[in-house]
Amino acid sequence: SNTTAEAGPTEGQIADPTEGQIAGQIDRPAADSCDAAPFRRLIGKPDSVFHVMDLPETVRLIHPGTPVTRDHRPARVNIEIDASGTIVKVWCG
Repeated sequence: SNTTAEAGPTEGQIADPTEGQIAGQIDRPAADSCDAAPFRRLIGKPDSVFHVMDLPETVRLIHPGTPVTRDHRPARVNIEIDASGTIVKVWCG
């Protein structure tokens, strides 16, 4: 059997760069590109806090089962809400 296809990159070859790029985007602090800091203080609070807020178009609320596009927009704030209605995650993208 041919094992070279299963092995990692050999000397002189480059590994798939997308893995590192994606990890770099995920690990980057959210405040760097979308000013998510004001929203991060809402983690752990109920999503009802948004009923009294006028959210800009660059904020995306993501509830369980909500279809989302996979495009990365550095200026967009993503706010993930769990099944109980609690804000659990805030990030740029």
